[in-house]
Amino acid sequence: MKFMEEGRLIIMKKFTAITLHVVFLLLLFLPLFHPAFAGALKESWLAFERKGTVFGYEHVKMIAPDDKKIEYFVERAFKIDVVGMSQQEITESVSLITDKNLTPVSFDYSSSYKIKSEKITGAAADGKLKVRYDDTCGGLRERTFDAAGVYFDVSIPDVILKRASEKEFSFKIFDLRNIREVGVKVLKNEGTLEAEVTVAGNMPEKLTIASDGRIVSSVRAVETLKKVDNRTYQADEKIKGKIAVIMNDDSDLTVDIDKPLGNINKIKKAKIAVRWMNIPLSDFALEDNRQKIVSDKFENGVYEVALELSRVVPDSSTVAISAPVPGMEKYISESEYITPADTAVVELANKLAAGETDAVKIIKNILKWIDENIETDFIAETLSAPEVLKQKRGKCSENAIVFAALARSLKIPAKLSLGVMNAGGRWMGHMWNEVYLSGKWVAVDPSPGEFVSGATHIKFIDSDTVDGTQNVRVKLIDNLGISVVDVESESAKAGVQTGINGSVYTNAEYGCRISFPKAGWKIVEEKKGDIVTISAKPDGIEGVDFALVIFSVPGSMSSKTIIDGRLSALSSMMKDFKKTSEGAAKVSGREAARARFTHTAGKKNKVTLVNDNTVLADDGSGFLFACITPEGEFEKYEKEFEKIIASFELL
Repeated sequence: MKFMEEGRLIIMKKFTAITLHVVFLLLLFLPLFHPAFAGALKESWLAFERKGTVFGYEHVKMIAPDDKKIEYFVERAFKIDVVGMSQQEITESVSLITDKNLTPVSFDYSSSYKIKSEKITGAAADGKLKVRYDDTCGGLRERTFDAAGVYFDVSIPDVILKRASEKEFSFKIFDLRNIREVGVKVLKNEGTLEAEVTVAGNMPEKLTIASDGRIVSSVRAVETLKKVDNRTYQADEKIKGKIAVIMNDDSDLTVDIDKPLGNINKIKKAKIAVRWMNIPLSDFALEDNRQKIVSDKFENGVYEVALELSRVVPDSSTVAISAPVPGMEKYISESEYITPADTAVVELANKLAAGETDAVKIIKNILKWIDENIETDFIAETLSAPEVLKQKRGKCSENAIVFAALARSLKIPAKLSLGVMNAGGRWMGHMWNEVYLSGKWVAVDPSPGEFVSGATHIKFIDSDTVDGTQNVRVKLIDNLGISVVDVESESAKAGVQTGINGSVYTNAEYGCRISFPKAGWKIVEEKKGDIVTISAKPDGIEGVDFALVIFSVPGSMSSKTIIDGRLSALSSMMKDFKKTSEGAAKVSGREAARARFTHTAGKKNKVTLVNDNTVLADDGSGFLFACITPEGEFEKYEKEFEKIIASFELL
């Protein structure tokens, strides 16, 4: 994702990083008036915190209406604040019934997200849990689980109290989607109980439980793609009051680029230094077909690895789909989220591979389909491949999941890679794929829909499963430094220099030139990462602005894709956003895309602005022409704006 605010540039695309920042959602609800809340065995108000910041709550009530069953009632609320988009609200409500031994009997769960509401119901019968999933996007499906020895996840503290004398033990829980193993090591059992609890797929947490089963505190240093888990719970009656604090932007794998890389598509080779603490180098997977370790050192508790990232020209030769390779079984197998045997996955995979025996062409077909059919949306959960195909939306993890499922369905080994990518002046967390071709792993990114080349991505870890990528990711949060050591780029065209000369601006790196009115306009150049903005304003006129924004994009990205993503992002960010026109355009003799919209700006003195945007994508370079005026004045400056855009030329 590349983005710049101030009303000029928001470029959103499916290669967007997974940067979820969590804030508290103040929800008006009345759980205390539910008749079931009378005569509770226990009641907990849990504040969700991270680095001292409260971002949500959970209210749990446990009652025993008779001597045969126990009922749990749970209410949760969060708000996911996604960079470049509006906040996505999440609310959850669940009621669960067990017998007196905490064995599941039935449950009823409902949730609401920005784009999705979901209801999950289930009941135990004949040793099985029969579960029904019904949501507004993915439709209806049913699953059956073995219920033997299984508890609901909400019963974890109660099960631990029952078995505390065992000191170390394990049991299974059902989290409404999967059966998971829970390992428990009792650390202290005097008044309150302290235990180290590890749920399969998650990092250990230290849990403190009161004698009545209330959670006193739980410290967990984990954040997964499935749910917001990087948190500390604290029982606190004050949570009933108003809490609303926005998290900082540094809560995920986000690092400012210390030295501008310029046009990333012109980089031949880059040397990047990566630093962290307390994670063994052996936990990483830092090499692939375009990334290699040059050196590494460990001093004063800090690891530093120098990586060389080289531009790789994708091999265009034919690669036949081979028989299964020994040792590759897990990369063509099913795992959580990645379901190559699913009917919808198989049907689409066969369609995309129809008549083809060349694995490279098939991979390109898969990349193209994802790029053209999966809409970028920063949904709060992680979807499985069948869910992605039904909803046709998601973030980079959904793109990587569905790519892996489609490739594996065709017996092409595929894994998930996790790291950071160059995004608008920052390294931002991202997930992509690697495929096994001609005896080697090759990086591909289904988000922009192309093979990965050069210094755009830095890989930290790879795995055959989603969960397998999370251990390193979690430990790197707030523990990552990245420095650009050296960059070798293509030479600019001879005799061309970047800068403003009178009323003419030239950019040698991106090979372009534009002319402004010779008098009465102030021209300013601003650089942020690999984004260059040239602003021009008529002297003494407020609210009228022209901006040319220059940036790098994947070579396969179209002008329409960029403007569609921009409009999607701005519609959720700008007050009173309204699109008034959209269509094709021409810039410097090339196909471009154009859209016009209005929005409200200003706090005290509000004004409606007209924003006319034209986008040109050309061979890895992107150009946004933004023309802004107060409403009612656009026609006055329209010819001048058109003249400026008409002067633009590619050198």
